[in-house]
Amino acid sequence: MTALRQFLTELRRRRVIRVLILYAIAGWVIVQITSTVLSGLHVPEWSVTLVIVLVADGQAQAYQ
Repeated sequence: MTALRQFLTELRRRRVIRVLILYAIAGWVIVQITSTVLSGLHVPEWSVTLVIVLVADGQAQAYQ
């Protein structure tokens, strides 16, 4: 349990959790705006899925 506690403390110290939450909120806003705008432009349905994948990939790339 001590190793887990040290790990979580290090995440807090580096503010990883805060950045992760902010990125998730920003990603959600981007997806919401994109889905609204793209539906008005009559683009294919898969384009919203593509935006979701790109936001998720951006999150994965941020921590490599």
